[in-house]
Amino acid sequence: MFWYDVCNSGMPRVCAGNQRLTGRSIATVGDAPQGLFALRQALADYLGRARGIVADAGQIVIVNGSQQAIDISARLLLKPGDGVVLEEPGYVVARKAFEALGAKLIPARVDANGLNIRVVSSRFPKPKLVYFTPSHQFPTGAVMPANRRFELLDWAEKHNTFLLEDDYDGEFRYLGRPIEAVQSLDKRNRVIYAGTASKTLSPTLRLGFVVAYLREVGAPCVSQAGAAPGLPQLG
Repeated sequence: MFWYDVCNSGMPRVCAGNQRLTGRSIATVGDAPQGLFALRQALADYLGRARGIVADAGQIVIVNGSQQAIDISARLLLKPGDGVVLEEPGYVVARKAFEALGAKLIPARVDANGLNIRVVSSRFPKPKLVYFTPSHQFPTGAVMPANRRFELLDWAEKHNTFLLEDDYDGEFRYLGRPIEAVQSLDKRNRVIYAGTASKTLSPTLRLGFVVAYLREVGAPCVSQAGAAPGLPQLG
């Protein structure tokens, strides 16, 4: 497993040495503020194999878990009054993050196939962001099928809307390989992908990452991550 290999490599010891000498954590060490280059490069390779994501280290930002990934993405993209589509029922922490920024929340009730963007279109035609959990909808467990994924991508392009894909536990499968991320189908740079090691490795390890086309969402994403607290658990 990728995360097991990371923890058994020399990377944690290198990070610990850097933090003792410089007071800087893995989130700001080396060529940061995006995070340790070796970790970002390893993540890029792993995500390509495991989730079908095509990205390089320059498109990855290391953060303190999926909650910070949501917060950074929201601060980067939203202004007070901007519309955000949320799954209903859905992840309460994400809802609170968007509320704190003054966003207009647009609940979209999920069905057996997860989020249905058709339900949203007639009520609020041009939201700024859609937050969704397609690989394992929280809390129903619904998996978004391929046709609905393509429909959502086409809709996002048409309405100039970004999609925040929270892949909090997409690696867990009883049978077969994990379903590839929606980001892997995105040809128009509309998807911001958020992942975490907290579910696969340890809930006490607040290590997450964001994959985004920085030129599309804006360069401030890097400085936002650099201003975030460090990751002392890896030190």
